[in-house]
Amino acid sequence: MVNNLKIAQLFANGNTSGRTENLYIEGNTIYSYGPHFPVARRTQHTYKRQPVFSFNDRDYSATTRRHKSLVYRALVLNGAFVVFVPNANLLPAEAETMIKYHTGKIKDYKNSYDNARTEHYKGVWSGRIDSAREQIKFLKSFLKKN
Repeated sequence: MVNNLKIAQLFANGNTSGRTENLYIEGNTIYSYGPHFPVARRTQHTYKRQPVFSFNDRDYSATTRRHKSLVYRALVLNGAFVVFVPNANLLPAEAETMIKYHTGKIKDYKNSYDNARTEHYKGVWSGRIDSAREQIKFLKSFLKKN
């Protein structure tokens, strides 16, 4: 029997179909519970020789958060470059919108960093700032190519 971890790994490895009761791959997208919640979408782009995936950064439920965690780990372990978006279907058509989105996220993360009470959480927010900056670099390079 296939479990959610296996479905996440299959998606990260390029499979275009696979299913459990509540996590499934359909084409280039993996969904949690149904078409209303795309977790991630495989794009046709690369960044620094890594395949690019758009990844939904919104949450829906505790189970969907677990699905997202499985998919994210599988993608990263497989060498993917993950771009966080408010809807997994936005990239790359909305690159300019996504730059504004990540610029806003950096402001939020800096505020959280400034209010962090421990070095551990300062490190967490610092990592998110770095990740958002790298995603902006990708999006700008995408715009230059297109």
